[in-house]
Amino acid sequence: MDPFKSIPGGLSGRKKVALVLIALGPELASSILRHFDETEVEKIALEISSMKETEHDLVNNTLDEFYQLTRASELMALGGKDYAEQLLKEAFGTQKSTRLVGRMNHMLKSSSLPF
Repeated sequence: MDPFKSIPGGLSGRKKVALVLIALGPELASSILRHFDETEVEKIALEISSMKETEHDLVNNTLDEFYQLTRASELMALGGKDYAEQLLKEAFGTQKSTRLVGRMNHMLKSSSLPF
């Protein structure tokens, strides 16, 4: 299964990984890359090398999504899926929480995060 498949409504997972790693800087990004297999690293490096300049809003939105998804995953580990869904609903309202829960459920079915 390709952890970098396209995510509905936006950038591919690979592009999102690249944006997050660029934003984190070389030291943190290199320590994260060590956790991917060689084929994944090559795909990510190719994506990073193709990004010359990126819009500030695009980077911020990607980082925000990454934070929200990792936070939701943490909540699920601590309080279970129902608890995470409840918190997301209270924090972001019904419409946005439904979208976040859908993404969260999709990621839980895959073997790794799409970032």
